[in-house]
Amino acid sequence: MAASSPFSASALAVAGPTLVSSRLALHRLAFYVLSASRQAATGRVGLRSTPGGFGTPPFRDADARERVLRVEGTDLVIESDGDVERAPLTTLGAAAELVGIVPDADRGAEFDVPAIGALDEPLAVDPAASMLLAEWYTFGTEALETLPPLGGPDDDATDAQLWPEHFDVGVDMGSADEGRRASYGASPGDEHHTEPYLYVAAWSDVDRDDPFWNDPHFSGASVGLAELTADPDPSGRARSFLTEGFRRVSRT
Repeated sequence: MAASSPFSASALAVAGPTLVSSRLALHRLAFYVLSASRQAATGRVGLRSTPGGFGTPPFRDADARERVLRVEGTDLVIESDGDVERAPLTTLGAAAELVGIVPDADRGAEFDVPAIGALDEPLAVDPAASMLLAEWYTFGTEALETLPPLGGPDDDATDAQLWPEHFDVGVDMGSADEGRRASYGASPGDEHHTEPYLYVAAWSDVDRDDPFWNDPHFSGASVGLAELTADPDPSGRARSFLTEGFRRVSRT
């Protein structure tokens, strides 16, 4: 029996402007509020897939409270020493106030991230789009976690993390000294890709005569959400794409 799609029909119905505007709003929230709060307390910026969305791993704040800050659907959830506070997403300023930080507009100067925008501007997050991105991050994380066991100790695989700069879940692995290192990831979309996509981005040049290396926007390959969901086994298709990317990079 064919595997069922991990994506709900209602989530797949969102496309185009709704998905893009929601992604940009959530990216701003992830970068300027959630990641910034973790960085202020720990010096670390990484986020992860969490139930219904994305957020920080547990961390200790300046008052020694264990906190998790996350987005679930269209809510901001703040877990602090076992207490849970939940509030609808309204504006970036309101979210920052709930979390307890002052957003820094200059934080994004060296990264390709959305501008911070007006703090009192409503966050345009559509519930169905947020659901789709939550499912995408779960799907991508599960696929990426199958990669490190394929490598050896010299491949120096990183853990799957949601990096706030690009708002994608990624793993790096392979020997950089031997030209075999690459980034493998699940992006929610960007200026060149309106839909979420998986990618293999080699750290060195790829053979453009090889049809596997199909993405013209970086040194690598990609497969989009539409192609994945058209497959009777989207998870299997994702794993085979990433595995094939690793195989091709490793033999260069």
